[in-house]
Amino acid sequence: MESSNMTAVLEKKFRNLMTELDDPPGMIVRDIEDMNYYLEKRRALARGKVLPTFIKPYFLTVDRISEYANVVRILLGCQEKLIHMYYEVPEYRPMYELTEDEKPLVEIGGPLFRHIYFSRMDSIVPDDGDYKFLEFNCDSPGGAYYSDIQWEALAKMEIFKRLNQNYIFRYEPYRPRVLKALLSAWKDAGKSGNPSIAVMGNPDVTNVEEFRLFAELFQEEGYQAIFTDPWTCEYDGTVLRKGDHPIDLIYRRGVLGDYSRHPAEAKPVIDAYRDGNVIFANPLSSKLGDNKNLLEVMTDESTEWLFTPEERVILRKHLPWTRIMKEGKTTHQGRKVDLAEYIRRNRRLFVLKPNAEYGGKGVVIGRDVDLGIWENAIETALKTPYVVQEYVKIPEQEFPVVRDDRIVWEPKKINVNFFTFAGDFGGGFCRTSDSSVINISAGGALVSFCVVESGR
Repeated sequence: MESSNMTAVLEKKFRNLMTELDDPPGMIVRDIEDMNYYLEKRRALARGKVLPTFIKPYFLTVDRISEYANVVRILLGCQEKLIHMYYEVPEYRPMYELTEDEKPLVEIGGPLFRHIYFSRMDSIVPDDGDYKFLEFNCDSPGGAYYSDIQWEALAKMEIFKRLNQNYIFRYEPYRPRVLKALLSAWKDAGKSGNPSIAVMGNPDVTNVEEFRLFAELFQEEGYQAIFTDPWTCEYDGTVLRKGDHPIDLIYRRGVLGDYSRHPAEAKPVIDAYRDGNVIFANPLSSKLGDNKNLLEVMTDESTEWLFTPEERVILRKHLPWTRIMKEGKTTHQGRKVDLAEYIRRNRRLFVLKPNAEYGGKGVVIGRDVDLGIWENAIETALKTPYVVQEYVKIPEQEFPVVRDDRIVWEPKKINVNFFTFAGDFGGGFCRTSDSSVINISAGGALVSFCVVESGR
């Protein structure tokens, strides 16, 4: 059975099973309440509340996952190539649009064996046509631990026990792969023995509980491990410490700005990193593959010489046209255009995005706003680092939600997000929202992948 047919059959089967199991009415509502209780107990939390999800996952076939995996690996290789170019071809450094405070940080260590140990690639998979990767998150990607907990909650439910009678599902937990990737960074740096680990990030972010959970997991696996912010550590020239806890290896769960915007507070950590007495994963240099303006390099004909013929095919097929927002000429669909004036006249075709922000901050979708807002957004984008990107239609799927103690099916916009761990494809999850700007921190929900191997 073709992938699209199998997932369509599964979607229908799932919906029919929900109707069958909702007898007497209210049984599925209670199942969802039990699921949320499990998530709360396992601390899958966003700002202290249960991380939103649905009883219905995102169904994928093994064949489809294999296709995604091949594309993701090629794109990851292109990112690493672009990061290396920063060090090897200095005249290209302005295109990375780093702040003056960021530049010395990404240059610590210079070229490394690998710059990206953890990443998340965010894509739109339409009902028809090619799927497109809108941005890459390799500064501080999250969601792996929460995804595992959500799948555990789903797998306990009666509806999945029924589905398992007819289908074989495959789920490989992400948490072991996170630890494996973290330790590979340690070994790649020439280190041996068991490191003392710090999960390091801002304690005020939405998903901080995931940071704490990872620190506890590493302890369970036999490592000294803590969660800490990057601003209250001490360094004696040899050992970095948080209180009595020595730190050898940092699982970085904070963005580069946590260090560049707080140079005095972060100085002990940075000094230890510069001296080679602590290892970062991801290294601070991973930021070079994170900013959205690098999609211009990947989609501009003038820089296609950087990539192999195979890479060029993938880039053309799976990346939307993207340009740094500035006055001047560029090309779009083979035509030479004045960039600012062109997107002003064709707002329904484009999206404006801050180059280095995350969480959906500052994103303006041309077709969703009136001309006045769009023109103001263009003026802002011409003064601060922004990119303009071709609009990609966001698909919708129906998900079951509880309204007035009963189940109703509602359409949600959805994107598909893929993990990489230590240079290889690592699965992923989906995010949904009622808004075209899809982000958990902006009120969206995280949805588990459900990979079906075959029917029984």
